[in-house]
Amino acid sequence: ILTILPFGLYVKGFNYLIMAYFKVLYGLSRFPVLVFVLMLTLYFWYKGFHGVAVVANVMRPFWFGMMLYNGQAVMMGEIPAYITTEAFISQFVWLGGSGGTLGLAIALRYLSKSEELKTLGKEVFNPSVHNINENVIFGTPIVENPYFKWPFFLSPLITMSLSYYAISQHWIPNLAIAAPWVFPTPIGVFISSLGSLKAVFFSTILILISFIIYYPFFKVYDRKLYASEMEEKNNEQSISN
Repeated sequence: ILTILPFGLYVKGFNYLIMAYFKVLYGLSRFPVLVFVLMLTLYFWYKGFHGVAVVANVMRPFWFGMMLYNGQAVMMGEIPAYITTEAFISQFVWLGGSGGTLGLAIALRYLSKSEELKTLGKEVFNPSVHNINENVIFGTPIVENPYFKWPFFLSPLITMSLSYYAISQHWIPNLAIAAPWVFPTPIGVFISSLGSLKAVFFSTILILISFIIYYPFFKVYDRKLYASEMEEKNNEQSISN
C-alpha cells in the first residue's frame, strides 16, 4: 500500500508536475535570477567558503535540465530555448573558474614583478586553463583581499551579461550540449556550440575582457608586494653589513 498509493498519486498528477517543473525552469532561466545566484556564489567564495558547493550546486540540476531540453531541441531541428544552462555557466561565466579568474592567472604568470606572485603564477596557470582555480582564490589570495574584491565580482558579471545578450540577439548560437568543464574555454565552447567558430572567437574576447578587468587591480597589488620585498631585502643587506 505504501508503495502503490504514492505511485498512483504520482501517475495521476504527472502532467501537473511536469507543468510545474517547466514553470520553475522558466523562472530560474531569467537573467535577474542568474545575477542573484552569481553574486551570492561569489560572495561565499570571497568570504572563504566554496561558493559553488554552497550555492551553485543547488542550481545545477536545473541548469542540466535546461541543457537536456536544448539538446533535444537541436535534434528536432528547433532553436534551443534556454540560455542559462550548465554549459553557459562553465564556458562563458566561469572563465578559468569561479570569478572568471583566467585573466588574473595570465597576469600572474607573465606580468608579475614580485617574487611571490611570480612563483604563484607558475603554479596556478595550468590549472586555471582547465578552470580549476582554488589555488588562485586562496593563494593570491582573493579571499577577503580588498585589492581583488571588485574585479572578482565584475569579471564574471560582465562576461555573463555580454554572453547572455549575444545569444539572445543570435549573434552566437546557443549552447546545445555540455562539454566537460575542465576543457579549456575555446575547446569547450567549440564542443558545446556544435562547432561554431563565432562562439569560439567570442570566448577569446571574453578572456581578454577578464584580463583587462583584473589587470589594474593586479598591478597595484603586485607593486605593493614588490615594494615590500625590496624593503625587506634592503633591511637584510643593512643588517648583514
